[in-house]
Amino acid sequence: VEESMRMSNIREVYQRAVVIPLEGVERIWKAYQAFEEGWDQKLAEELRAKFSPPYIKVSFFSFY
Repeated sequence: VEESMRMSNIREVYQRAVVIPLEGVERIWKAYQAFEEGWDQKLAEELRAKFSPPYIKVSFFSFY
C-alpha cells in the first residue's frame, strides 16, 4: 500500500510537470516515460497517449 501511494505521488508530480512550459521539460518528459515504462508498459502507453498532446504544446513554448 505504501509503495502504491509513493508511485501515485511520483506519477502525479510528473504529470503536472510535463504540461507546464518549464525549462528542461523535455528531460522531465523522458524521465517520466522511463518511470512509467519501468513499472507497467501497457499503462505507460495509455498515459503517453493521454499526456503527449499537452506535452507537445508546452514543449513548443518551453524555454531552452
